[in-house]
Amino acid sequence: MTRASPPSRAVLLGVLLALPAVMLTAANLAGKLPVALWPAAALTPDADDIRQMLFHYDSLPRIVVALASGAALGMAGAVLQHIFANPLAEPGTLGLSAGSQLALVVLLLAAPEAGVLARDAAALAGAVLVMALMASLWLRRGTSPMTVVLAGLTFGLTAAAAANVLILFNGRYLTSLFIWSSGSLVQNGWSVAAWLPVKLVLPAAGLLLLMRQLAVLALGEDAARALGLPSALVRGLALAAAAMLAAIVTAAVGVFAFLGLAAPALARLAGARTLPQQLAGATAAGALLLLLADAAVMACSGTIGSVPTGAATALVGAGFLLLFAGRPLAGRPPVLRQDMPARIPLTAALVTGAIVLSLFVLAAATLGWTADSFGFTSPSDPVLALRLPRIAAAAACGVLLATGGVVIQRLTANPLAAPELAGVSAGAACGVIAAMVLSPAAGPGIQALYGAVGAFGVAVLLLVLVQGSGFSPERIVLVGLTLATAMSALVSILLASGDPRFSRLLVWMAGSTYGVGTERMAYVSAAAGLALAATVPLLRWLDIVPLGAPVGRALGMNMAAVRLAMLLMVAGATGAATLVVGPITFVGLLAPAIARAAGARRAGGEVLVAALAGAAILVLADWIGRQVAFPRQIPAGLLAAVTGSPVLVLLLWRNRDMR
Repeated sequence: MTRASPPSRAVLLGVLLALPAVMLTAANLAGKLPVALWPAAALTPDADDIRQMLFHYDSLPRIVVALASGAALGMAGAVLQHIFANPLAEPGTLGLSAGSQLALVVLLLAAPEAGVLARDAAALAGAVLVMALMASLWLRRGTSPMTVVLAGLTFGLTAAAAANVLILFNGRYLTSLFIWSSGSLVQNGWSVAAWLPVKLVLPAAGLLLLMRQLAVLALGEDAARALGLPSALVRGLALAAAAMLAAIVTAAVGVFAFLGLAAPALARLAGARTLPQQLAGATAAGALLLLLADAAVMACSGTIGSVPTGAATALVGAGFLLLFAGRPLAGRPPVLRQDMPARIPLTAALVTGAIVLSLFVLAAATLGWTADSFGFTSPSDPVLALRLPRIAAAAACGVLLATGGVVIQRLTANPLAAPELAGVSAGAACGVIAAMVLSPAAGPGIQALYGAVGAFGVAVLLLVLVQGSGFSPERIVLVGLTLATAMSALVSILLASGDPRFSRLLVWMAGSTYGVGTERMAYVSAAAGLALAATVPLLRWLDIVPLGAPVGRALGMNMAAVRLAMLLMVAGATGAATLVVGPITFVGLLAPAIARAAGARRAGGEVLVAALAGAAILVLADWIGRQVAFPRQIPAGLLAAVTGSPVLVLLLWRNRDMR
């Protein structure tokens, strides 16, 4: 059987995308207005016919906005992937969309009546700020695939966490802002549809003018210098144009995940090899993908309510990306360093960690705002009965996430394989959400079981998808990003359903200990103790597994059983923590990194130091969250993301865990 030629594949793929998109869109339009009335409704709608008015001012502008937005995101993704030689690069993974979203949330909350130009300027400023921050890291570490992706994810998560803090503090805009940020194509006139394509022309034309220079960059830095090409300037201009495309779309319709990844991948799948072919293919694929996704959402709107198109796109794109999760990236992946010299003796590290944690616990229990003033609380004050369960729960969840982080990083020999970035936290969160939907009256035990099942399912999926690439970090990050984004999309769909039960999902997803009482505190503390106890029989395996499967088998280890046991441990620990404080980011990534930075090389020492570090991080984050905006409270998970990302960037900057 012969393989199809690139032109044949391009035609076939184009038909497979265009045909259902056009047919489904036409069916939706025909359901709203008879075909015979389309020409009149498009040009001169009858003001007395509500169907023609909706056709003219809602349906047609929505189609135009979908095509323009999809084309822009597809083109931006193709350019970014070409610049960095990285198939994971796109406005979302580089943090540009999250930066734009944060700037827009700030503007819309400060000046709800801000005009279109102000929103465009704010979105572009947010994207440029994130790009400038990442550029400072690129200058230090270079633009290797993992540096680009991890830096983008770090800044993107920080910006998204900050935006969520602002949204949670403005309850009257809570649901509408969250749904808008999830990507909504709803239109009420031609104002956006008329100007969006016009505004996208400038950055698109700039990229077309840079086509030859960008093609030369693919030959390498030496060839570019030999031809006299100012590669830094060309990259900077192309980045600025791609950022402008993403910012304009974000300002108009919100964030659409995965389009910038999926559209170039489809173009390459269709046989596009040269840069012009990839740009043209990605632009067309992006437009058709978004049109198809929006048409599907419109077709299902009568059954499942008004769903943000961005949420549907994320769910579809998640499944699409998982199909490609086994293909490796170029570049040498980071690995766990087993030869790092000890900064301080292990005993000193443990004592220091215990002292720091004790000080944080003491401050969180006795120092803070009361109804009257800020100050110390006496031991007899009844407010301690409210604080202590939260403090203990935060510390226990920190231990659980840190322990899970150590195990999964050693299992994959990869310092980036934290439960958060590996998608295990997202799987646990999906399990807990399923428990809320399927068994609203379920107690903590049933919810924990659902969470553990979700976490274990994701861990197994991760193992299956990345084992062919040697547990390469880019595959782990890709799977984690895919599942985390899909989970956010699921929550957006639940919120859009209008059911008031799901509004509390936002606070829970932000990672909050608010409302934790003695029952949940006792449950999660017991889970933390069990997690630490479960690592004891795994310590020998944890020391050997990072050396590779051949070494393990030579020492008589059943690698399948070892991996299964470790995955079960990670799933249980992550599921238990997620049930109480939601899908918190960075703790499982940061705590093991701190332990290794302190010189903990053996598994036992790393688990203990990381557990102390994880507990201290969450106790501190929870205490700060209760103080900085009193009487309001910032969820500990959001503060952990905001404060943890600079530490992660510092670790990247100093190159501690990578070689």
